[in-house]
Amino acid sequence: MKLWVGSAGLFGGLLLAVDAATSHGTALDQEAMRWIDLASSYGMIHAVAMIAVGLLAFARSPLHLVRRISGTCFLLGILFFSGGLVTKALTGSFPLSFLIPVGGALQILGWFLLAIFGLSCKATNERSVL
Repeated sequence: MKLWVGSAGLFGGLLLAVDAATSHGTALDQEAMRWIDLASSYGMIHAVAMIAVGLLAFARSPLHLVRRISGTCFLLGILFFSGGLVTKALTGSFPLSFLIPVGGALQILGWFLLAIFGLSCKATNERSVL
């Protein structure tokens, strides 16, 4: 749980800081600003998903490995997709630009794995997470 929630907080804070810093008086062109905005919005959405992955550690499911893989997909997806876009926007190039679509694909996979995990959770009569 600490890994997912801690990483979500770190990524969320960094992406918000980059977005705020670049929107207040930087000399970036329109395309670079669009990359920053896209990186920030997608990164924030997936940071929230990582919080959900962390909180679901208490859910009753036999597929906890699927939940962990989902979180890993979100984490790497933010690094590759959002990190790649921010790097490209701020420096003008990104030698590992092939990682940007890989990051997007990992984020999509993370959502599907999270859905599989959620559908595998067992209902109980007691109050529980799921």
